[in-house]
Amino acid sequence: MNRKIALMAAGACLGLIIYATLSPMAGRPVFISHHEPLLVAAIERLCAYGLLGVLVAIVLPDRLRLACVLMVGAAFLLEFLQALQPDRDPYLPHALQKAIGGLAGILLAQMIVAFRRKRSQAADSSS
Repeated sequence: MNRKIALMAAGACLGLIIYATLSPMAGRPVFISHHEPLLVAAIERLCAYGLLGVLVAIVLPDRLRLACVLMVGAAFLLEFLQALQPDRDPYLPHALQKAIGGLAGILLAQMIVAFRRKRSQAADSSS
């Protein structure tokens, strides 16, 4: 994937995450309802931050530590900023779910890159 496209996608994904995290509960996008089961909400967090983690890993391919720090920092910062919203409450387990999702996305991207490198090396050696 082109890094410029990945950067734009990461920015859009982060913007949507910021909106969903800091908007009032009535304006927050949801899949089922505002009273969705905890498992659905946890999967939403993991998937959103996982996608962002994949995109950040693509944008910063040789800076694994920086990507991890950015993801964990964003997860905890955005959860902390919820304290500034009158109808939102920061909750440590949510921040951990978000950080784990972001780190899992980075790990997934690293595995895909390693697999593609190994596959291209095998194709080059067989030629």
